[in-house]
Amino acid sequence: MKKIIYTAALLITALSMNSQTQATTTDGKKVILDKNGTWMYAEADCGALIKSLTYAGGKTMLLSKEDIIVSPDNGATGVKISLTRGTNLLLVNIINLVPKLKCVAEKAPITLEFVDGTKMVTQHAANSNCTADFSLTLGKTKDDIKLLDILKSKKIRKITIGYTTSESKEYTEEFIFTNVQAEKFSKTIQCLFNS
Repeated sequence: MKKIIYTAALLITALSMNSQTQATTTDGKKVILDKNGTWMYAEADCGALIKSLTYAGGKTMLLSKEDIIVSPDNGATGVKISLTRGTNLLLVNIINLVPKLKCVAEKAPITLEFVDGTKMVTQHAANSNCTADFSLTLGKTKDDIKLLDILKSKKIRKITIGYTTSESKEYTEEFIFTNVQAEKFSKTIQCLFNS
């Protein structure tokens, strides 16, 4: 009997190490739990991921309800990402959570790597700054439209951003998405364009 219990415990442990944990909230909604303590809704509940904002003059924009935090240590380091949909455009704002001495040059590079191993390289789409604020505007050019289509259909694994110090030394920082963070990023983009 002890061997059966021991074998079952080993099997459960092995399975849980390689998969996400799903749970049900007290109000019956399915969620995905990540090892770092974060969670998200299992179904693409767009109401939980995006909101609309109407400006003076009646123009409405869709945006992520919450920033997506990509951090290995619950927000002490990493980046926060906000997503906004304009007319056929996706505005992606990536702010480093530790901005001290990090500048973003006018055409600083960013590499997006997807879980299937493919990579796309693009660049900062705003003025240079020393607040570690990286911006992408996708949907204007042929390459941007291609990247936007990829973001709508593929799961992201990591981003690598080119920064400079205040002394103009160039370096990169890599931010790896957990499964939950990648899923939230992907589902938010899908919701922004399917609403």
